[in-house]
Parts: sequence; C-alpha cells; structure tokens
Amino acid sequence: MRPTKTSSIVFWVTTCILLLSFNTGVTAQSSPVSWKVPKPRTVLKAPRTKVVDLTESLNCSIQDAEPKQTDRAGINVLIEGINFDENGQIDGYRVIPPDPCVAAGPNHVVSVINTTITWYTKTGIRQNVQPLASFFPFLSSDAFLTDPRVVYDQYQGRFVVSLGYITEVKNGDPEDNSWILVAVSVSSDPNSGWYFCTINSKTQIKGDYCWVDFPGMAMDSQAIYITGNMFTFDKEAYRGSYLWIISKGVGSGGFYEGGPAKTASYDPPGLVHQVPLTAQPTHMYGPQPANVGTFLVRYDGLTDDNGQAMLSIISVSDPLGTTGGPRFSHQFVPVGNIDDTNVDNLPGAPQYGTNLKITTNDRGTLQAVWRDNALWTALNILPPTGPDAGTVVAHWFKLNTTDPAHVTVADQGNAGGKDIAPGAFTFFPSIAVDKNGNMCLGFALSAPSLYCGAYCAGRLTTDPPSTVQPTKLIAAGQDFYIRTFGGGENRWGDYSGMSLDPADETTFWVFNQYALPRGSVTDFEDGRWGTRMGSFTFQYDDNPPVMEIKGNGSTGPIRITTTDSLTISISINPKGFSGKQGAWFLTAKTPFGIYSYTPVNGVWVWQSGKFSAYKGPIAGFSDVRISTVTGLPEGSYTFAFAVQQLNGQGQLIGLSYADQMDVNVVQAN
Repeated sequence: MRPTKTSSIVFWVTTCILLLSFNTGVTAQSSPVSWKVPKPRTVLKAPRTKVVDLTESLNCSIQDAEPKQTDRAGINVLIEGINFDENGQIDGYRVIPPDPCVAAGPNHVVSVINTTITWYTKTGIRQNVQPLASFFPFLSSDAFLTDPRVVYDQYQGRFVVSLGYITEVKNGDPEDNSWILVAVSVSSDPNSGWYFCTINSKTQIKGDYCWVDFPGMAMDSQAIYITGNMFTFDKEAYRGSYLWIISKGVGSGGFYEGGPAKTASYDPPGLVHQVPLTAQPTHMYGPQPANVGTFLVRYDGLTDDNGQAMLSIISVSDPLGTTGGPRFSHQFVPVGNIDDTNVDNLPGAPQYGTNLKITTNDRGTLQAVWRDNALWTALNILPPTGPDAGTVVAHWFKLNTTDPAHVTVADQGNAGGKDIAPGAFTFFPSIAVDKNGNMCLGFALSAPSLYCGAYCAGRLTTDPPSTVQPTKLIAAGQDFYIRTFGGGENRWGDYSGMSLDPADETTFWVFNQYALPRGSVTDFEDGRWGTRMGSFTFQYDDNPPVMEIKGNGSTGPIRITTTDSLTISISINPKGFSGKQGAWFLTAKTPFGIYSYTPVNGVWVWQSGKFSAYKGPIAGFSDVRISTVTGLPEGSYTFAFAVQQLNGQGQLIGLSYADQMDVNVVQAN
C-alpha cells in the first residue's frame, strides 16, 4: 500500500511560500503542426518482500562479460552502484526502472536511483546508503517515490536532491496528493547534514486535479528550477508542463540556511501561448546572459508544416521577481530533417539472446546545460537517413545563445554506437560540458549482437562538426533483460546521470544501468539491472611531457650499414606528468614486425610484440643510453619512446606521448 499524508508533510508544506508573478513579456507565436503527447513514467514496484539472496554485496567489485570493443581510454575510476536485488534489500522493494542520476562534489559523488540514495568518496568508498523514504525525515517507510534527481550546485557548493511523492485513492490511499520533495546539503560534504522542504504540487488544471511526473532539476546562481509533466489522478490524462522556482535564500535566512523555502509555481507554455511538452530546465555555469535565470528546452517530436524538426525554447528571466518578473519568452529553433516523426512511438531496442525489446520511451528532452553562450541538450530521435537510419539514437544539440532572443543551432549530431556493434540503439542520453567547451554524452547501448550496457562518448571543441569520438565502455551488459512487473513494457532508464566534477571542471562522472545475469524470479521474469558510475577525462593534457629518442646521438633520420652499431638513448621532461603513475615504452617497428625493449627474467631484451618497459612514478632523465645493437638486417626501422598515464587500477588512460626516430639500414659494401 502506498503511504498516506502525515502531519509532518502538512508542516513542511506550510513553510513554502507561494510567490505569484505572471509577466510573460512575449508576443504569442503560432503553434507547430505536430508533436507527441507525453506519457506518465512512474516507477513500477514488485510487492514488498524481504530480499536476502544477493548476487552482489556491498562492494565495488567489477566482473564484466566484455563486448569485443572495450575502449576505456580516458575512463579513470569505476564504481559499482546499487543493483536490482540490493535495492530490494535496502528499501524492501524491487523496482523498475532505476532512474539513475549522479552529482559530483569536490570530494564525494552522490547517486540516486528510485527509492535509494548513496554517496561515495571519489575512490569508490561507500560512506552512506539508505532508502530515500528514510533520508527524507517526514516519510513513512512504504512511501511511493519516483524520479529522483541529484545536482551539485557549484555556485554555493551544495548537493541538491529532488523527487516526486504521490498518493492516489484508486490505489488505496485516503486521498489524492502530489508533492515534490527537495533536500540541500549543509555543505559540499554530504555527511555534514541536509535541509529539507516539501512542495505541494497537486494542481487543478481544467477542472481536474493533477500530480507531477518526471520532474527535471537545474539551477543558476539564485534559484533551483524544477519542471514536471502534469497528469490527472483518475485517468492519467496529460494536462501540461509546470515549473517550480525555489529561492536559495542565501544571506536572507532562506532554504540554504535552514529556513523556509520560498517557492512559486508557473505554467510556462500557457503563459507564452504554446502547447505543453516535456521541458527540461537548463543548469547554468558562470555569468548568465541578459538576466536569464534558465532556459526550458522542449522537443517531443515538434515539426513545422514542412516536416522539419524544431526545438522549443522558453527563457526565464528575473526568476525571483527582483524587477517585476519572472518573465517568460518563447522561440522555435529549426533543427532540420533529423527525426522520422511519422513514427509516433519510438521502436524498442534489440538485445542479444531474446526477441523481446527494451523500451526506449519517447522524444522528450532529458538534460540541458549552459555555459559560455552555448546551450547543450540531449534526447532520443529516430533518424530517417544516414548510418543511423531506423535505429533510436542519442542526439545532442549545441545552441548559440549569444543573443538570447534569437537562439540558433551551432552544431548537432548523433552518438549512434555503430562502432560498438552493427544495428546498435543508443538511448536515454545525459550531457555535460567542461570549462574548455568539450562535451560528454552518456547513454544506454543495446544491439542484436550485444546485451544492453552503459556507455559514453566525448567531443572536443576541435573535433569535426556533428561528430563524437569513439564510444567508451562504462559497463557491459552481461545477459538479456526482461522485467515488466506485468506493465507491458520492458522498462529501462528512464534517464541516465551525468555530472561535471567541480574540482577541476574537466572530469565527467557518468552513471547508468546495465543488464546483470538473470535471476531473482518474480512472476516468471528474471531480468536484473545493475548500475555503475565512471569518471571520464578527455585525452589531452595542459602540460604534457616532452619525449626524445636518439640513435648514435642524432634525433634522425639516420643511415647506417648492416655492420654498424646503433646506440639508443632516451630523454624525458615530465612537466605536468611528474610524480604521476605511468608506463613508458621503447618500441621498434622493423621489417619483421613490432619489437619492444623489456625485461624478461631480469634481462633486458628486444621481444616481439608491444610491452611496457617500466611502470611507476614518472620522473625526468636526459640522454640515458638504453641499448646498443649491431648487425641490423637491411631495411627501414622506426624507433619510438612513449609514456602514458595509469589510473588507480593500473589501466592506461589519456594520450600516449612519444618521440620517434627513423633509421635506414643499407647493405655494407
């Protein structure tokens, strides 16, 4: 049974002050020709039961059935999250989908899935795990919670958590109610304590009371922004998309200082005379444009009368009403023929081992971030042409907001995953952008030849337009996945998590689910999900090492005869790599294949293949003689000296920095 309203809920609702200020500041625009109506995405629960036979215990061990392509270059740390069975043990419920979301702080990473919150050190030590029903102090243990989100507020150095809480008469509750629960950490350390607030989100629209579903969350320097789709309690009919603005109250005894949370609710589509669609608020970085608090980004398959796709952007300025706002303005942004919107419902993703597909949901926007006059967002589409035609793919947009009143497309593209497997589907993308303008996209990936897993792809500012770099593996699927709880859909997602690390603003934390080996049978179904997070950095360095290799004292190219000797010497100025863990390689490309200079049974030899010569702290040295060889056969040779960083698991990460020298060996007279 779902929970009833408690007296604690009544108290916290009264602490939220409703500020009503409807100033649209916009001229009505014509509506698009077509769009897709959002559907509810609430969590499904199995009957409450004690779960004791866990496949994975409270540790961070990683055991993968790897796909053929297992590129983890740039992946620094992997941390195993809560899984299907473990969630049942912690909370008492097995749930689908997990709704994974993550936020990185200076020293901790906080993750949420449906019904559970966990935080770790950045090395993977789990410091706290508990049901969200006990994390929020005013809930009963069987509260029906859905769509948790967590974001790190880099402006004030706080973690912020939100989720929905619903009761319904048709499900046995005394009354219909809907709340948005919000928590903010006292400091950048989640162990320091939290402040809590509850917002009454039960709203009467067109004569019907509605509950909020699929809340999105973002913030700027002043406020927290939460959006949600509104559905009627009785028939779950869609009634619109609302926005709640919560003042942080810094310096005024407000929410961030343990005081009452001042909140206001709005109907942005109604205020700008546009159709209601799923809206994601944009998380802002740095100085904001023209007093804009956030942008609400919408899609849901919008097309014009020529069948061209359009994004819908609602800007929110003066969000706390300092100068009479908030003010809402709207514009359409044409994005081209990127999506086959003649197909109403996106097809399910194929998976190896079964004909039952994984639900990919819809075309709603999933995450948005802004910095340096660029607004980035990500969502699912079904390309009508090109290499991704007919497959659902994660699509990203970069929008130019230099003039906030005239937003244009700067770039866009797919992360199709075809470099992992033919016919791959990529879906439920999340997105973040670092301080240098580089982007990372996280997503699920499944294919006819592959179990569903967690992946990501990056894009440097210098990469060609509309492209991403090779797909990176976070967690490979280990089995096919079937788990519907009788709901008719093989639920996944409903989203994935992505966070920029505030410690350096160049490291991305990706959090997503993947398919575990089948087990834990309920109602003849045995699919199990796991979750995993990984930190990702792009393969470039601000202060890279300088390498040098010489032959007979020359940097080359050099010419010797088959009777001459060749003495190899190497140098390294480690610069920014000094003291870091790394591996260096001394290799030779010969007419007979690749050889490496490496110790074998304590003796240094040239051995066929590629092997490291050393692993350990990187230090500098100059003109160290390594090897002298005599009587090289005739031909062309390339000798190389390279160094590459290692992560904590001893895996190579980042770029390999190298110098090479060409040697031409000719026949002696």
